[in-house]
Amino acid sequence: MPPSLSNLSFLQIVDLCDNVDLRRDSPDVLYDVKYLEHEQLVPFALTDALDSPILGLLRPAIVQQLVLENERNREANAPEIWNIR
Repeated sequence: MPPSLSNLSFLQIVDLCDNVDLRRDSPDVLYDVKYLEHEQLVPFALTDALDSPILGLLRPAIVQQLVLENERNREANAPEIWNIR
């Protein structure tokens, strides 16, 4: 039986949550090797600045939803929320 989460350190909890096994084919291409499909993971940054910290990685399905949200905002004459490079 796994130990109670209340007895784990912060780093032990982070280790349990780490569910991505990265493969880097080139400096700007990341894949999760656990998936048979070759879906490129997209870095999610704090701001659109090139030196902005990367907070995590997004799967293509999530990026597509962000693109759709931007499109809906444009159609409603509202500002785009997501800056997608």
